[in-house]
Amino acid sequence: MLKKNEKYILLQLICIKSIKGLVSMRKTKGFTLIEVIVVVSIIAVLAAILIPLMMNYISKSKIASRNADAKHFHLKIQEKVFELNEEGYEIVAIVKGKGENTEVELISINQAYVSKDSETLEDVFSEVPKKFVTNNMNWAFYINDTETLAVVCSDSSMSYAGGYPNACPESSKKVRFRDKKIEDLLVYALKKDVLMKEKTNQPWPE
Repeated sequence: MLKKNEKYILLQLICIKSIKGLVSMRKTKGFTLIEVIVVVSIIAVLAAILIPLMMNYISKSKIASRNADAKHFHLKIQEKVFELNEEGYEIVAIVKGKGENTEVELISINQAYVSKDSETLEDVFSEVPKKFVTNNMNWAFYINDTETLAVVCSDSSMSYAGGYPNACPESSKKVRFRDKKIEDLLVYALKKDVLMKEKTNQPWPE
């Protein structure tokens, strides 16, 4: 039994062979209208097969890239969380941004944040996206005391997104999140049984 990809390859070979056969028969003569229609039909069939395959490959690569961004973001932001914890701060917050712009939604903190350099929490957390976020990428993460429990990243148009520790499946079709805010996607990146503002993990849309 031939697999789906093998059927595509076999069909392509048959189409290419048919075109070559027509060309070799007509080296010295012109093509008839019927032969031109046959060739155009074969090309249309090939396009109908190859274009969806290419679009699927592009979609998978973009989702994989966003998942990798989220994982890298998690490693870097966790360093900042540990630093704040060592200074005695216990913070529960949702931090979001676009590019280098940062906004902190503070849920709770055990004491008022005071910095020797007059920095705000926005300044502290914005140091991470300044180092690697490009192209106005949307991002958000959820921290609870010493842990960064969820990170999400998406492209500027909110067409492709990825997460960590619960990554977006690369088999997912292109899903537009334009009707959502970037922080709304955090529930998809949460591990099971982890709460965020009384919300639990939800499966990524397909």
